[in-house]
Amino acid sequence: MAPLSAPMCKAARAILRMTQAELATASGVSVATLRRFEVDNTSSLDVQSKLLLYLEQHIFLIYNEADEIIGLMRKRKVEQGGPADKTRSTHVNS
Repeated sequence: MAPLSAPMCKAARAILRMTQAELATASGVSVATLRRFEVDNTSSLDVQSKLLLYLEQHIFLIYNEADEIIGLMRKRKVEQGGPADKTRSTHVNS
């Protein structure tokens, strides 16, 4: 599993338009833990696993040859009878 950096976590939240509280709740970590991770860029493997599990369901993680996350792209949602959401992507140097 590639480590998730704080800048990538923040970028993922921005793409998904989620607050820290929303991402924390959705991924099963505490808000305080997510805040600490985004400030200090440190977390346990358990926390990173939970965050990555949630994020991988909603965004594409783009990896380089060294298995580092180098970019993110929102997965398209297709609603019945409606247009797909616009795909937003970002590249963050971490």
